[in-house]
Amino acid sequence: MASMCWYVKAIEQLSSIAKQLALATDLEDVALLVNHALGELLSADAGSLVLRYGDQCYCLPEPDQDILHDGQLLPLHLCNSGWAMLNRRVAVCHDIDLDEHFQFGADRHTFAKSLIIVPLGHPRPQAAISTYWLQKHESSDEEVGILKMLAHMVELALRRVGIPVLPRLQRAAVEEIHTETILFALPRELAECVDAERNPNCLANVLLVEDIEDHLLLTKRLLFEKGGLGCNLQIANNSKQALDQLYEAHYRREPIDLILLDISLPGMDGFQLMQLIQTSDTFRHTPIIMCTVSTDAQDKQRAATLGAAGYLIKPPHLERFKGIVKKLESIQVQDYGQDQRLVRSLQAAS
Repeated sequence: MASMCWYVKAIEQLSSIAKQLALATDLEDVALLVNHALGELLSADAGSLVLRYGDQCYCLPEPDQDILHDGQLLPLHLCNSGWAMLNRRVAVCHDIDLDEHFQFGADRHTFAKSLIIVPLGHPRPQAAISTYWLQKHESSDEEVGILKMLAHMVELALRRVGIPVLPRLQRAAVEEIHTETILFALPRELAECVDAERNPNCLANVLLVEDIEDHLLLTKRLLFEKGGLGCNLQIANNSKQALDQLYEAHYRREPIDLILLDISLPGMDGFQLMQLIQTSDTFRHTPIIMCTVSTDAQDKQRAATLGAAGYLIKPPHLERFKGIVKKLESIQVQDYGQDQRLVRSLQAAS
């Protein structure tokens, strides 16, 4: 398992990479940033953005690399990146020599020993990020998670810059291949609410961070189910999961609008997580309401000092919760007949 220090550093590096990808003007810029990011984040020996063209895939060329298939068109079924795209799943292999699933003919001539490959595009992947190590590398769940976050960012960049019908391959054989421009469609759940500017009244995304199952169920019941308060509720059982979901939601343009945060959490506690969030340019304006069993005055004071929008004591009371929410600018409570919904406010959309 990767250390928490490494993970927090990687999260911060992703923020910088996201800004650079936002400035990318073409496919070549995106591919170069991907390659540099893989080395920076995962200390990979090689990496590349791989594009799907029909039943073949193309590894965008990268200077100073000679262990991949840069600049080559390969059948999808004869390379690792193609396997990940065809199977629509992340490929992780610690030892290519011992795993027959990744001993494809085209890849036997590389010197790579370990890999992680993440497909991009839904529901039919049209690209992949391939990451390789020359020595055997035991990939952790945290590393795979970081790579998935990078993949979300790259997918958004590809939607923006577009992918030409054919990249600049400079190969006569490529001209014979008939392909169509690759389009990355938004997931179905984003069709009605791409972002707050297009639909400011879409349901708010609420992240509940709670590690005790009984407390989790009780909070969901009292605040959302029994009271009929609608929202897009997401659950994280610890601080690491919360960070994962914050970044994934951000890169999918489904930002978290409100965090309900317990204090007592395994590993990084709620106060430490809030401090980390408050130092992030991306998330520091996300309102946080503490939801805890602690009635200690020092905890209440510390929460206020760190910038918490409110303090709920379990079991939480719906009216108390709505009272705190009504003071927020980013979300609001709206009545829909007998039910109510948490929605993004017009101020947040402007």
